Amino acid sequence: EPGDDSPPLGLMLPERRPMPIRPVVEPSESPRPVLAKDDANAVAALVAAGIKCDKVSDGERVTRVDGSFLMTDALMAHVAKLPGLVQLKLSFAEVTDAGLAHVKDLGELEELILNQTKISDAGLVHLEKLTKLAKLDLEKTLVSDDSVQRLKALKQLSHVDLRGTKVTAPAATSLKEALGGARIRH
Repeated sequence: EPGDDSPPLGLMLPERRPMPIRPVVEPSESPRPVLAKDDANAVAALVAAGIKCDKVSDGERVTRVDGSFLMTDALMAHVAKLPGLVQLKLSFAEVTDAGLAHVKDLGELEELILNQTKISDAGLVHLEKLTKLAKLDLEKTLVSDDSVQRLKALKQLSHVDLRGTKVTAPAATSLKEALGGARIRH
């Protein structure tokens, strides 16, 4: 009938109830910590020593340092002042276990290249808090089977290079199994 707002017979609509308003929650990664700014003097000292420091696009933070051949234990103290560092290359550098101590608080570090340095089993204790470290190159360093237990604790490792070290084949296999099939080069 005209003026009747009810639905035609046979088409009964459910009663409309107001929907509660819920805040939209976007899925996200775990929140990134607010990082301290890079120490400008530390960056300047590294650059003055010929060490390449790459910054993210905004120019605010050093994310990659290539200290291959040039880095020393003394210069590593400056690396410790780069909280946003993601990649650190120290191939063929004069870095020892004492110098490696300076990476222990670099929580954003994902890649650490130490091939042909003087790093030994004692130095790897400094990697324990690096929970984002995914790639570790220890080729031709002084590490041995004694380091394997420590490396097993770094569950996020996906690539480890142990070629030319004192790590035995059984220990390398044990590491691979403990890391869920990570790529272990031995």
